Amino acid sequence: MKKFISILLLLATVSIVANAQQSFAKQFKGQPDFTFVTISKAALRMLPLKDKMGVNIGSVADKLDKVEIVNATTDETSEILTKTCERWIEDNGLESFIDVDEEGQQASIFTKTDSEPKVFLLLGNDGDTTAVIILYGTMTLEDMQSIIH
Repeated sequence: MKKFISILLLLATVSIVANAQQSFAKQFKGQPDFTFVTISKAALRMLPLKDKMGVNIGSVADKLDKVEIVNATTDETSEILTKTCERWIEDNGLESFIDVDEEGQQASIFTKTDSEPKVFLLLGNDGDTTAVIILYGTMTLEDMQSIIH
């Protein structure tokens, strides 16, 4: 019986973590001054191997479960998105991978590669808008490097 209860608790914990990881972007769906996009696994497979900017998502599409994008278009919503994202990063144990701050433009990449699905999160601010892009899947750091080259 103890073993059964332990297994149930473990499954519940995994379920809570998975739901938390998958619910970040959805909280902005339908909110004014936010743009919300989810790209499914099927849609990712239809992407070209290389787009005009040199991004090569097609090369790892089979390792991605989905991509979520949230864009905030006002100063107020940018602040909300940034703070919510920072709290989500901390709550879900993502680690800082790259942090760039250049001429008023900021970009940070956070990773969580010790879980399934693995998570890569990009938080960017160009002074006018803030965007969060979250990639979920089984990709590795090497796969992420192959996307942009």
